[in-house]
Amino acid sequence: MVSILDVRPSRVIGRESELATIRDFVAGIPGGPRSLLIEGEVGIGKTTLWRAGVRAAQDQSHRVLTCRPAELESRLAFGAVIDLLADVDDAVLASLPAPQRHALEVALLRRETSPAAAVQPREAAVAALGAIRTLARSAPVLIAIDDVQWLDAPSARVVAYAVRRLEHEPVGLLMTCRDELKPPFQLEQLRPEHEIARLELLPLTLGALHRLVRERLGLSLPRPTLTRLLRTSGGNPFFALEILRSLGGEMPNTAAELPIPGSLRELVAERLATLPQAAREAVLASFALSRPTPAAIDSALQAARRSRSGLTAALEADALELRHELVHLRHPLIGSTLYDELTSKQRHALHARLAGVSEDPEEQARHRALAATAPDAKVADLLESAARSARSRGAPDASAELLELAVTLTSEDDDDSRIRREFALAQDLYVVGEMERARERWRELAQRASHSADRARALCNLVQFVEADFDEAERLLTQAFAEAEGDIALQATIELTWARAGWWAGRLRIAEAHANAAVALAEQTHDAAVLAPALAQAAAVAFQRGRPEWTELIERGVAAELEVEHELPLETLPRMHRALAYERLGDDLDAARTYFDEVRALALEQGDQRALAILGVPHCVTECLAGNLELADARAQEGAAYAAEAEVFHLEGAYKYAFALIDAYAGRADEALAGAEEALASEAKGLATVALRCRALLGFVELSLGRPEAALAWLEPLWTLLT
Repeated sequence: MVSILDVRPSRVIGRESELATIRDFVAGIPGGPRSLLIEGEVGIGKTTLWRAGVRAAQDQSHRVLTCRPAELESRLAFGAVIDLLADVDDAVLASLPAPQRHALEVALLRRETSPAAAVQPREAAVAALGAIRTLARSAPVLIAIDDVQWLDAPSARVVAYAVRRLEHEPVGLLMTCRDELKPPFQLEQLRPEHEIARLELLPLTLGALHRLVRERLGLSLPRPTLTRLLRTSGGNPFFALEILRSLGGEMPNTAAELPIPGSLRELVAERLATLPQAAREAVLASFALSRPTPAAIDSALQAARRSRSGLTAALEADALELRHELVHLRHPLIGSTLYDELTSKQRHALHARLAGVSEDPEEQARHRALAATAPDAKVADLLESAARSARSRGAPDASAELLELAVTLTSEDDDDSRIRREFALAQDLYVVGEMERARERWRELAQRASHSADRARALCNLVQFVEADFDEAERLLTQAFAEAEGDIALQATIELTWARAGWWAGRLRIAEAHANAAVALAEQTHDAAVLAPALAQAAAVAFQRGRPEWTELIERGVAAELEVEHELPLETLPRMHRALAYERLGDDLDAARTYFDEVRALALEQGDQRALAILGVPHCVTECLAGNLELADARAQEGAAYAAEAEVFHLEGAYKYAFALIDAYAGRADEALAGAEEALASEAKGLATVALRCRALLGFVELSLGRPEAALAWLEPLWTLLT
């Protein structure tokens, strides 16, 4: 009898051409960004080749960032990013701008945070990109992700953001993905096609299978037996090895003695059934825990009242392996097969035990939720608390998943808690771009919330965040205002939302009426946080309407802003609107620059890329008026870069206008006309104020060219918008 269980893997077999492709990929990383996706069915050898790529990068002194997300891990916020950057020195993080460093340290659980100092979703991604660029300045970088389909949503967002914005940095992305599952992002949407390579793993040949069996299991099979093994396994190396392992150490003498299992999963299940119960418990703990250290597995065995030798038994049976101080499954199918065999009662019991093993509050809450069999107020509270923590770390996607569990486990009798959680869930869904799901939640709340104030908030949120049609917005806000009777602060917010909707739609008379109403109501609240944004909007509309009182409104707003105890979005604040107004005024460029510099410094301090994107266009206009066209171009380029980084897509037309304005002042009339027309076309359903600027610029250029009729055609429609 020949033992076939104790020979360990030593090298990649039967994949010579694939190895050459991987080595070429790694060797090319110093030349700039590139990606390689290894695809194939379960068991075909993706991880083996992925490891070969990691070793090749290490051999060439590349900096290698690795993670191997698991199926049940795929919902833990930033779990994969924590693994990718685990070995990145604190000095790298210290080199980042302070807001980015703070955001990344919070995401990586290296620093505590709170809702009052919450990290914005994009900040961790911006910081991770900065860290990768810093690493790439000293050595080529390989980002290696095995089983990319299991990336948690916040990590997928970070990876996609960083990969999309690489320019000439020596950074490679090596990933594996199972055939029947989809990766969380499409490479074609992140990088040019010529930078992307795919490696589809085909079945092993008969010769390759012969070498695999001989080296991995110490067997030399007769050709008929080997041929039957190839046919039965489909050339899948993991399947073939599992068929032979199922023989329990006996070498088949003839092809007929070779078993023919129904499926790979069935075969794995049969092998796992022979494991001691303690070893099976160790496998389940490794599968279900986010950080399966030997100590955590030991604690899980104790919680299950199983022998602490279970880990050793699982390692010896080749079900688990120890790598980098973590216990990994030898193959993901081992864990999922065993987990899928559990009854509902057994799963509940497993997660109840693991909730006491994990030290991560989010993971504890998830295990408690998976252990619950009915609404449970304590578990729902834990989930809500974990959601707040995830949101504070910049992971609204994880927060939304936790809140959905919390809503499910909230008793029908606890209406206040359910409504609170559903509002928070809708907001998280909106932030992560799930617009329709957010709209559905707010509509449901507007219809069935028991308190009229909650119905009013839901209606107002629909307009503020997802409703683009102004007539529908007015209908919803009319209903909201009636529902909010008696709540002055909420009515002020509704009026402000109404004013902003009118402003964006170019309905300036309507915007003015509601902005003034918002101020009147906000003054009754004696709350600076309510009053300051209302005054800012009222001043902006008054300025656009040519009202001299805009200066009084804006100065009152700035005074109120200084009394606000917590940060408000910069784009809503009076100081921002003051800077924008002085740019439009155009007769005091020094004052405009002073106000711009003040707000710009505040935005840089807070890492507010959205505010910096908003500032770029008016700052450019100011420098054009001053005749500083080089500086104007620099401000526009900088602002456009911030807009791209922050994904503020609605400013695209505004920046087209800015570059057209520079062309006009530089005397490039044809380019100015073409650019302004393109900007106007892109703003057909966008910002009405940008459309006004575009028409004014087109009229100006046509007059400069001696074509008054053409100028009138551009300028005449402005009258209806301004009056």
